[in-house]
Amino acid sequence: MKLIVIPPYRAQNYTPERGHFMVQEVIDEMRGEGRLEGVEIDIDPGHPVENTFDDEGKPEAHVSSYRAYDELGAGTLKRVRMFGDGDTYDAIVTSGGIDPGFTVSRMTSKVPLAAALHSAAHVASLLGDRFSVIHLDDPTATIVRRSVQEYGLGHKLVSVRSMGHSSPSTMTVLLRTEKGERAKTPEGKRFIDDILAACKVAIEEDRADCLVFGTPAVQCLHSEVKERLDDAGYGEIQLVFGLRSAIEMAKAMVNMNLKQAARAYPTDALKVPPTFR
Repeated sequence: MKLIVIPPYRAQNYTPERGHFMVQEVIDEMRGEGRLEGVEIDIDPGHPVENTFDDEGKPEAHVSSYRAYDELGAGTLKRVRMFGDGDTYDAIVTSGGIDPGFTVSRMTSKVPLAAALHSAAHVASLLGDRFSVIHLDDPTATIVRRSVQEYGLGHKLVSVRSMGHSSPSTMTVLLRTEKGERAKTPEGKRFIDDILAACKVAIEEDRADCLVFGTPAVQCLHSEVKERLDDAGYGEIQLVFGLRSAIEMAKAMVNMNLKQAARAYPTDALKVPPTFR
């Protein structure tokens, strides 16, 4: 089986030397656990996006507005069109925590397409009754909530807890630190503390029984967060990870010879279109 992962963009989340280092870290971890036997995974560079900076010279998030979200969706669609004919890959996985371009990409791809948030929300809905998404910032948290509602799972989503971190700032922390050493750095410890605080509020105040880590930046710190949640007595809370869920969903669709339903994600080529919607 051969899959390709398409990140939502190429900017601070990518370096020529390490590629998409967060996505690669998640995949390497899955492979080390023996979860990718017989599965080959390529990582697409993603649609190039110009780095932008605020008045203080700090990198701005690329997805802090719906305009940018639409741009990322268009970029994702371009990449999906490059690989969705089935000649090279058995399935496509998109890794963005807000699933830009999800619906139209599923309409375009001739092979199974699984997205991070969509997959994780469905997995969480299978495991429990109330789940919360732990997210980075408030502007994109609104996109997460509306996307989950669109997926028909809004009745199980009890909250989207944002931590006030932009995507570029978290990427910088992960790029400069090594796996297993991040909790020992001030920046890494602060990031982990903020994730843990959001998790505890979701559990105690929102009564979540499952937590979804949708973005790769949060997923890369799951072992440190899980250890501290266990120490705090929350070991029964299930953690669901976006990219892992999407890869497993893509594998399942390929193994079962299934893909997105043509009537749900139609094109003009639909042989028997419904008479009304």
